[in-house]
Amino acid sequence: MHGKKIMYKIYGVSGDALQFVYAYTNCLPLLTDIVIRKVKFLRNCASNNNGIVRTVFDWFGGDELMECYHSLDLDESHVRCLSPYAIKTVALDRFKCSLLVG
Repeated sequence: MHGKKIMYKIYGVSGDALQFVYAYTNCLPLLTDIVIRKVKFLRNCASNNNGIVRTVFDWFGGDELMECYHSLDLDESHVRCLSPYAIKTVALDRFKCSLLVG
């Protein structure tokens, strides 16, 4: 919600037009950006050498990571080797395409 308020104050638009401002400025909606940050964190936990962090990830993190991929509408097998930046680029491209189609 705060992301919308910030964009309104900067650009003076709201509603559907706000989605186009996000796309034009190469920004993702705040909730999508938070999910991508969560993906980055969980992937770092998965590759961590610390036994405790790795065990906690093995118990809980795998499901959470899959939920993140699902909420971004990404197939895990296609993004497994991508960097977080590349995942963000894919999500941004899909977001822009959704505005053109919808």
